[in-house]
Amino acid sequence: MKRSGDLVGLLLAAVFASTGISEDQKGAKLGVWNQQAESEWWAKNTEPQQWFDLVDGMSITLREAHVRHGLGRMMNNPHWLGWMLHTRWLSLFPKDWQEQDLFESKQARDIFVKLGRTPKIRDAFLAALVPEDDGPKAVTILTGIAKAHPDKIVEFANLAIAYAVVFDQPVPDKWPHPFVDGKKVPVGNTGPVARFAFYLAAQEAGALVFDPAKLGVQDLTFLVDSPLAFTEFQYAQQINIRSPGQLAQLYPRVPYNTARISGKEYMWPDPTYRLFDIGTKGGICMDQAYFVAQTGKAKGIPTLLFTGQGLSGDHGWVGYLGRGGRWEMEVAKYGSQEYPIGQAFDPQTWQRITESELQALQSGAEFDGNFGLGQKLLQWAALNRGGELYHEIIRAARIAMSSDPRPWQLEADWLEESAADPKQRLKFWEEWTRNYSRNPDMEVKGQIQLIALLEEMDRESEAERLRKSVMSGNRSKRFDLGIAIAADPVFRKLRLRDFEGAEEAFERGMRKFRSKAGGHLFYNLIQPYALTCLQEGKVDMAKDAVTYLQRDFQAQSGTMLDQDMAALIERVGR
Repeated sequence: MKRSGDLVGLLLAAVFASTGISEDQKGAKLGVWNQQAESEWWAKNTEPQQWFDLVDGMSITLREAHVRHGLGRMMNNPHWLGWMLHTRWLSLFPKDWQEQDLFESKQARDIFVKLGRTPKIRDAFLAALVPEDDGPKAVTILTGIAKAHPDKIVEFANLAIAYAVVFDQPVPDKWPHPFVDGKKVPVGNTGPVARFAFYLAAQEAGALVFDPAKLGVQDLTFLVDSPLAFTEFQYAQQINIRSPGQLAQLYPRVPYNTARISGKEYMWPDPTYRLFDIGTKGGICMDQAYFVAQTGKAKGIPTLLFTGQGLSGDHGWVGYLGRGGRWEMEVAKYGSQEYPIGQAFDPQTWQRITESELQALQSGAEFDGNFGLGQKLLQWAALNRGGELYHEIIRAARIAMSSDPRPWQLEADWLEESAADPKQRLKFWEEWTRNYSRNPDMEVKGQIQLIALLEEMDRESEAERLRKSVMSGNRSKRFDLGIAIAADPVFRKLRLRDFEGAEEAFERGMRKFRSKAGGHLFYNLIQPYALTCLQEGKVDMAKDAVTYLQRDFQAQSGTMLDQDMAALIERVGR
């Protein structure tokens, strides 16, 4: 009697051999998936054009099996999954490979095949990809590193993958922070292959605190995300840092330049922005944070540079990966200044990410070696983007990996792009807020959407009750979120030229948050409100707004916030 696995394979082979697809969309005939089938497939299909030709046909066949037998059954079928992941990997091979120096070499194409036949590397790479990634470019980088370091690629696969998903798109012009001209930063012209080699050499020399081979891909993206010249890292490696916690002690060792603040010289004034320059001449908080973050990276410690608003305005501090895989987010955050949250660059997308959002990613998105159901669903979703099955797949993915924000955001994007019924969108955002009830940023993101939907559905009283509830619930530690909710109707009414309604909404917000007067309230509500009023010719409204500055704000003398408040008062007074 045949084993059940063999029967499943034979059944699948029969399904794939006769899919019932129309002639103009005929799929490829597939059968069981095992090591022998994989070897025979690659032996028969050796050229990229064959791969391109077969990807669509295999996708159609996989799709037909999904429709006929259901997503759940296919996700539990090792043969269907084998063909699906094989197809997904093939779909990422660059269409313009003949124009690339790397893939002109048959050796490089053979390495691409070998990587695809190494599940440990292939699955970790697929799990790391996000929709914003340039998949073919990332595959090219990974193949290039594997070609240059064939003896290290398996051991340091996560490091190579981190480089692939970070360097697949350019570093933004605003890197590393807004208070330096990017042209002054000593960026190196070396690519990811050489940078991978740099960390290998540093590890072998004992210069790194963490062994990159023992870190996950996501953590490593916060290590490899610096484009600095190697000379900068070599300088920083001379600093005596033997544990992550010592980064906190390094921050105050960088001299603070009070003369720049009193002179309103917020931008870095010197011609070069080297770590040596900052270490010897000192700087403001953003320079101190940059120095510490880059030193951490040079020593093999993943780090983030945070910016945020407090009682004295802009501030920069540092987050780092500590022992045991736990992120410490508050090096030099200074609790007395009441910085509720910080923002940093997500190195994979170069979009801004908050501490709270990073924690959501850490809890759900890290690839730990177990290529789980949710990850497999995301790969199948990527092969069906824009198709009829897409929503079913991403919904299943976010149920399977509910703490991971990626499938949630994919479904949110789909609902918006497809102009889904308001009731369907309302249900989704209610589920979002329940799912992230312990994550303030993510919860409020959902609540903002719910308020907008309730108003769209002419349920104004419910929208107002929710707005008041969110504002009241975020008056203390996360008052920045409450301010965001309070500011939304103010600026919406200004856009509609409902000046009386805008003034009422503004005053409600101020009554709620005047006790937390600081950078968040000034920059996110008072300043833009007053300037908009001036632009609309509503001078009296602007003057009423700035009276709160003189009555409720106690910004530290000489700080950026103090100076920007004075500038606004002067402008309104003119």
